[in-house]
Amino acid sequence: RLNCNFFYNDQFFGEEIANGEFVHYPNEEWFKPGPEDGLPEGILDDYCLAIYNPDGELGGSNLIDTNSGNAERGIVSLPFVRQSDGEVVYFPSNLIENLFLSNGMSAGNTLFEAEVQCLSEIFERAVKRQIIEEEIALPDIPRSVLEKYPDILEGIDALEAQGFPILVKDASLGGQFPVMCVTLMNPRTGGVFASFGAHPSFEVALERSLTELMQGRSFEGLNDVPPPTFNSLAVSEPNNFVEHFIDSTGVVSWRFFSAKQDYEFCEWDFSGTNEEESVGLFNILKEMGKEVYVAVYEDLGAPTCRILVPGYSEVYPVEDLIMDNTNMALDYRQDILNLHSLTDEQLADLAERLEASQLDNYMTIISLIGIEFDENTVWGQLTILELKLLICLALEWHEEALEFVDMFLQFNDNTVERNLFYRAVNAVLEITLDDELELDDYVFNLKRMYGDETMDAVVGSVNGSTRFYGLTPTNSQLEGLDKHLRLVESYKKLHAARAARAAVSS
Repeated sequence: RLNCNFFYNDQFFGEEIANGEFVHYPNEEWFKPGPEDGLPEGILDDYCLAIYNPDGELGGSNLIDTNSGNAERGIVSLPFVRQSDGEVVYFPSNLIENLFLSNGMSAGNTLFEAEVQCLSEIFERAVKRQIIEEEIALPDIPRSVLEKYPDILEGIDALEAQGFPILVKDASLGGQFPVMCVTLMNPRTGGVFASFGAHPSFEVALERSLTELMQGRSFEGLNDVPPPTFNSLAVSEPNNFVEHFIDSTGVVSWRFFSAKQDYEFCEWDFSGTNEEESVGLFNILKEMGKEVYVAVYEDLGAPTCRILVPGYSEVYPVEDLIMDNTNMALDYRQDILNLHSLTDEQLADLAERLEASQLDNYMTIISLIGIEFDENTVWGQLTILELKLLICLALEWHEEALEFVDMFLQFNDNTVERNLFYRAVNAVLEITLDDELELDDYVFNLKRMYGDETMDAVVGSVNGSTRFYGLTPTNSQLEGLDKHLRLVESYKKLHAARAARAAVSS
């Protein structure tokens, strides 16, 4: 993860790094979007463009990275070597972060070993996705074959003894891929959990399937796995695969458990030396007609590679580059960080953009703009809904504010103090909007209920004299945001190490 910069994925690196010599790696390149937001020459290749921009709808602005947020600088892109001919192809950092997540990253004692681990992971997830989405019924591994691996069989029998029926399946799809599957059924809840593992060695792939099954789980944790379904749409929709990728808790089709198998069992073997295994796995992709792109990182002491197989190893659908790109943060980050200094016109524009965005009202501002606020502060708990509410109060849009307050009080997990503040706001807004009521008639008892300090803040918030109660002023330089500044400082250590090595090598 350090080598592949996969740890602060959606966080803002700050203006110093965003404008520095490089943001991610010294060998990165920046490309300016073309006229009318067109994709610039020099990024991707024809093979990738056919996958990521089939209808010509992908714009350059869709590929600005959220870490730098530096739209003026352009699209930061990273070099990968195309395996078919050794040519360097530049992939936008944004595209990798949005679609591939951590899939296809590995370290090893040698580069060949890293490639084997990396490709095995890619096959494990891609074949798993195909099996789940196509509702494929896999063949059982015969008991006589399992007996060749007594340690693995002991683990399977131990789970059976705990009351969990175990299905051990050959997921190679007739010997095409080095993939295994161990599926656990939980009779207590009706849930099932399909665990996949991949490796050129039949035994290692089988062992990985079993260990993945219980990794990070207790037996009680197996009570949370979902039941199987005959609803084909539920198993084929993209988010189901994302759930499987994250923690394997997506749903599986009942058809997966059919005794009528779609493939014959194959006792496959792709094993050899690390070099032979690497070549063999690359050849499987070549025979499938897939282009493969590799970046190698050895600066931190261990050979590490990141492998991209466009149209095969993505976790999220390609449409997310347009429909759900993490760089949506750039539409709001600067305005929210400078919230206290915005004019009324700018605040109104921000509120209208948030409302038109159709973003989840309960998304946190931390998630929206990639800034790590202290979770014990109002900023740390702030959601899009509460931000819209506070903007409406600042602009004295009382009817809209009342609607948002009602939504806030119906569902939120904020602090008791914050909830009481908004209950008081709700009461004062009701009074203010009712022509027959006078606030002075209620202030005495409202103060007895909520306290003088809270009511002063509430009345000030409703009449516009107090803005954004509870939110300490911030700015684009991240002043006062100690938690996020510590994050940036930690990244600077890696950044400085890369800069020093680049200077030596040049």
